[in-house]
Amino acid sequence: MDEPERAASAPEDTPESAAAPAAPQSRGVKSQIIAWARRVVVLAVVVYAAYQLVEQWHEVSKTLLALPPLTLVLSFVALFVGIFVIAAMAGRPFVFPGPA
Repeated sequence: MDEPERAASAPEDTPESAAAPAAPQSRGVKSQIIAWARRVVVLAVVVYAAYQLVEQWHEVSKTLLALPPLTLVLSFVALFVGIFVIAAMAGRPFVFPGPA
């Protein structure tokens, strides 16, 4: 095929064909507000739990010292297994932060 024939058979560049693919639509204002509200609620719960732990540390430490060490180790193992299972069910692997 000669160069002029190729040029004649090629589709013409029009604004529709030359346009870049459409950018993904940005999230709406309502969904952004809901996302930030969730973050604020999670932060409030974590801060409240930390505050209560500090306020009641005497009772907490007394209870922890009363438990057998094997019970504590098994509890932590069950906790981490649960985290891994939930992460696997969500389709996101749980990755330990490591050195950069």
